[in-house]
Amino acid sequence: MDKALITYDTLKAIHTAKGYIWRDGIFDLNIGGIRATYQTPDLFDDYIYCAYLSPIGEKIVFTMMATTKPGDYWLTAPMNPLGTFIMKPGQYIKSHIKGLHYGKPAFVQFGDLTGWRDNNRDHKLDFTGKLYTGNNFAVNIHRMGTKIDGTTHVKNQSAGCQGGEEDNIEQLLYLYQQMVSTNGRTLLDYTLLEEVDFA
Repeated sequence: MDKALITYDTLKAIHTAKGYIWRDGIFDLNIGGIRATYQTPDLFDDYIYCAYLSPIGEKIVFTMMATTKPGDYWLTAPMNPLGTFIMKPGQYIKSHIKGLHYGKPAFVQFGDLTGWRDNNRDHKLDFTGKLYTGNNFAVNIHRMGTKIDGTTHVKNQSAGCQGGEEDNIEQLLYLYQQMVSTNGRTLLDYTLLEEVDFA
């Protein structure tokens, strides 16, 4: 997907068309993921975005290459007997809050999320079957990624979490602190879109 397509106005239009909440306040963050149509297993082929208005009203979108899917490691060795969690596209209100993921600052699951459980260990992502909803899946937004020959791999760092590389997550954490200071809002919504939404 062309990163240039991920603009403030386009994201707002997609949210509005789907009946999703869009926040137009200063540092009132709209955070979400964009899942690629054509996926390469275990690579950062998705985007995470953060769209907001600056203190002078500029429309800003911060984007990072990321994954919105589990890595191949957990697809073949699920830690949950029901299978590895794959988040379903949609909007999840008040779903995350700042916390710790394995001792490092991250956004941890707070509210309900919905997704599939992939349990056939065939190295392929299954977006069908029974849906599971709950607030205790530990599906966090955190730093992840292992560089191999200059390419970022997911490896064992996502069992359904959403994430990007360390510097980018640090930037999200910084923007989150601006939101808390400006608006007093501590809970984040997370919206998972798909590349086809930008067609």
